[in-house]
Amino acid sequence: MKKVLFAVLIIYLLSAVFSLFYDDGFQLEIINISFLIGMGLAVTGGLMKVVESGFFNGIQYSFKRFRRSTKEGNYISQFDDMDQTKEAHEEYNKNNKFALTNPFLLSGGIAVVVDLLVSYLFYT
Repeated sequence: MKKVLFAVLIIYLLSAVFSLFYDDGFQLEIINISFLIGMGLAVTGGLMKVVESGFFNGIQYSFKRFRRSTKEGNYISQFDDMDQTKEAHEEYNKNNKFALTNPFLLSGGIAVVVDLLVSYLFYT
């Protein structure tokens, strides 16, 4: 939780510093820049979650299985080293654990939700 709060604090400090370079208005620029930074963190955290869940391992397995389903693909797979195992079902290990996945998702999500609420309250 400390990482999430620290990341949210850094998001708003960076947006305050960057908003000094724009002329549209300090509050509006803080909201816009922190929304963009938060959305970037949320998307990055989401991509990290997809990678560590093994989604792409399933796609790789389905391509290997599709290639072996045809006569030509089965013949070619005998001569290349793309498929070392000859099993019908393979288990891929999920050892791609990223330490910053949840902090990125949470801090980006908090920043996006807070910015949406603040922009709705101030500008409607």
